[in-house]
Amino acid sequence: MALRLGEAAPAPRPAGRPMSALAARIVRAEAERPAPLAPDDLAVMVARFASAGGRWRPYVRHDPHRRWYVRLAWTPRHEIWLLCWELGHTIDLHDHGTSAGAFVVTEGVLREEYVRGDDLHRVNLRPGAVQRFAAGHVHTVWNDGPGAATSIHAYSPPLHSMTYYTRDLSTGLQPTHVELVPKTAVP
Repeated sequence: MALRLGEAAPAPRPAGRPMSALAARIVRAEAERPAPLAPDDLAVMVARFASAGGRWRPYVRHDPHRRWYVRLAWTPRHEIWLLCWELGHTIDLHDHGTSAGAFVVTEGVLREEYVRGDDLHRVNLRPGAVQRFAAGHVHTVWNDGPGAATSIHAYSPPLHSMTYYTRDLSTGLQPTHVELVPKTAVP
């Protein structure tokens, strides 16, 4: 608020006046929010989770009509997902909002294309390959064979939204839409 010369500043809030209950809860929640994990920590997490097949193999389901996924674990600090990719399944160019992430391929082969600056990079990911990324990483992942693929993903903080993009050589990345990730996400 701008003041004009000669105007008095608004009176400060009385020192003895308490915050509203809602304001106090918001302040406490912000102070108690755990710090997000770094991409390297998430990479270690997905590698360890992948090595414990009993925790995720019962949930593997390869649906020929759509990519299948399920959230395996959630805390206020991170979450872990299982994604199942049949031949030809893909996800459009997207980011993970404010979340950093990592993923490991547990079976099959996945391809990832990601944007760094103006350049597009492509990698083939075989079982055991771990990719990690900071918040803001824009990529696409797909399975072009030779068979089904499975991957485990971790995000910190837990996903809230994903922005999808198109990429044009003259204008760069252009957001197309944002999808919110529900707290109880199943396909």
